[in-house]
Amino acid sequence: MNTCQIYTDASFDDKMKIAACGYYLIINDVAVKHIVFTVYDLPTCGCAEIYSVILALKDMMDTTGNHVCIHTDYLALVDMINKDFKGSKRVRSYINMLRMSIQELKNKGNTFQIEHVKAHAGSNGGHHSHNSKVDKACRKRLNELRFYFKSGKNKQI
Repeated sequence: MNTCQIYTDASFDDKMKIAACGYYLIINDVAVKHIVFTVYDLPTCGCAEIYSVILALKDMMDTTGNHVCIHTDYLALVDMINKDFKGSKRVRSYINMLRMSIQELKNKGNTFQIEHVKAHAGSNGGHHSHNSKVDKACRKRLNELRFYFKSGKNKQI
């Protein structure tokens, strides 16, 4: 059984309703993939954080027999997955998509776990350094998007 550690994060611009969602995938202690996506029209920062996890899990859907552990600095997400979430309808729809992705992953013979990691804890190795890599990449991408749109180029990139 492979151990797949996935560190997720997102940066969100509430005014522009755009997000940079990303994840960092490590399989059996070997860094495999580091991806940042641009996502438009997300309603909240929380939805951007949730969407990061959904995107990461979609990347794992062709695998079987793995232990998949999501590491997120969005503490509320851990509770949302494990408890009956009664928040806004918009956020509930993202949580439901995430729950369906988790169930699909489990149906393929994978195990799933989610853990909270401390945000902005530096780069001294371990969980914090992996989370910091995703955080920095997402913030960088969001700043690039802000610059691009403020320069008058109003096309999606």
